[in-house]
Amino acid sequence: LADCLACERASGREACDVAIGYSMGGRRALATTARGSVRRALVLVSCQPGIEDEAARRERRLSDQALVEKLRNWHGDACAFFEWWWSQENFASWRWSPEFARQMMQSRRCASFKSAARDIKAWGLGVVNFWPALEALELPILAVAGGQDAKYVRIASETANRALHGRCRVISHAGHMVHLEAPTALARTVADFLAEIPQNFS
Repeated sequence: LADCLACERASGREACDVAIGYSMGGRRALATTARGSVRRALVLVSCQPGIEDEAARRERRLSDQALVEKLRNWHGDACAFFEWWWSQENFASWRWSPEFARQMMQSRRCASFKSAARDIKAWGLGVVNFWPALEALELPILAVAGGQDAKYVRIASETANRALHGRCRVISHAGHMVHLEAPTALARTVADFLAEIPQNFS
């Protein structure tokens, strides 16, 4: 699967065949694709392209700004922050996973709060709305969600319906963090999707 999923470099200047992104990373992948830097397909995992209602987006922007300030000013133990972060409803099924404790330790070692704050400021749902860009894309798009994440199952279905060449796949035994809860199923789903795209698709 790794061979199929080359995505944008840090510079954002190199083209790739397939862009894949999870959550906020999905919006980055969408932006990369909209720039014309993706040649073959786009895969969005547990990704909401945007908030179309201006009042709702403004409310989310305020929420994101509060989170950015929390990240910028956090001076306590990183583990305490992630215990708070993972307590959100989105991650309920992930908290029961046997991999959760290991991921908590990895998050604690690799945490970069300033980097996370920059990402939220640039790619948060209060800032960007990629629904119009998604509707204009002419390449195949796969939207994936975990079956235990009802909100994002609805969003994945809407994404597929609004895309010109969209498909939706639900991985039944996963929640929001599909890539960690069901990595093998996700890899198979993406590989099957890519295999179904005609080589001469344009």
